[in-house]
Amino acid sequence: MRPGKESPSRQHSARHPCAVLTALLAAALLAPAAAAAQEDVDALLQRLPGESPFGRYKVIERIGDIGTTDAVRALVALFPDEDLRWMAVRQLAQLRSVAVPALLEALRAPDADTVRFAAYTLGEIRAAGAVPALVPLLASPDAEVRQHVAYALGMIRDRAATDALIGALKDPDPVVRGYAATSLGEIGDPRAKGRCSPRCAPKTPRS
Repeated sequence: MRPGKESPSRQHSARHPCAVLTALLAAALLAPAAAAAQEDVDALLQRLPGESPFGRYKVIERIGDIGTTDAVRALVALFPDEDLRWMAVRQLAQLRSVAVPALLEALRAPDADTVRFAAYTLGEIRAAGAVPALVPLLASPDAEVRQHVAYALGMIRDRAATDALIGALKDPDPVVRGYAATSLGEIGDPRAKGRCSPRCAPKTPRS
């Protein structure tokens, strides 16, 4: 840019002095709403232990309806609970792209249940952007993590996972091998021709 000449962005701001005021006003209006949503999530989580099974479902559904980043993280935090995890999966899958960042973060969790249900949910969402994070987990020492990852990659159907799934056909766990074979069939990459059979895997990973 030549000295003495204003940038287009500065010229634009000069022509529209109300733009900054509008942005500040919008931020001021949204801040209380975000704080209220967080209070709602916290209050709903506190209700969970005392609710009936149907009541817990409704509480988790309400958290999903809030749909904020904090709500998504609260749902992900339920993955270790075998009574609540599938309810959380359902809500996160409905949130789709909104849930993906927190689910990708959950793939790095130390808890295997969190990792495997994060992988499963990413598969339900068909999150193609998750493939680079999922593929290394086919080498996880936890067989159930590998099972869920192999299954999720078949749900996503991205050919970028083909080579890793072909490698998973040699996994020591027969369930992993089955999901890998079926996922290769779902992806349909010619490199996997003749390597997969629909009879190799059950329909869904174990909970």
